[in-house]
This record gives sequence, C-alpha cells and structure tokens, in this order.
Amino acid sequence: MTGTATTRDSVAVHGKYTHHGRTPAAWAGSLIALVAFVVGCVGVVLINMPLIIGGVAGLALALVVTQVMRMLGLGAD
Repeated sequence: MTGTATTRDSVAVHGKYTHHGRTPAAWAGSLIALVAFVVGCVGVVLINMPLIIGGVAGLALALVVTQVMRMLGLGAD
C-alpha cells in the first residue's frame, strides 16, 4: 500500500526516532533549570550570595533530576 507509512516504517527508513526533547525528563529538567536560573539572576542583581548559590545548586539539581528520570525510562533514550 502506497502512502500509508507508519512511524515504525519511517524509523526503518530514516534511522532512529527521537522525541526531540518532548519527554517528561526533558520538561522537568528544563523547568527546574529555568527556575534556578531566575533565582541565580535575582541573586546577582541583589548581590545576595545565598540566592546565587541556590541558583547554582538548582542547576545541578536539574541535571540530577533529568538523569534519574532518564534512568527510570522517562527520557528519549
């Protein structure tokens, strides 16, 4: 049948299918990183060292959360 290619057929022809970051792990990591970045920026503007450190810690947390969620099967690979 011509013109009835499914996603599986497309994967076989074009290579590995990816979600392009549309996974729960990517969303969680991005949102945590966004909040951490805003907190860090507010800390820099207010010259408030605890907020700056909190922003950096939040960015590290975003990486950890993303990796843990990927290991739990909520990521693209």
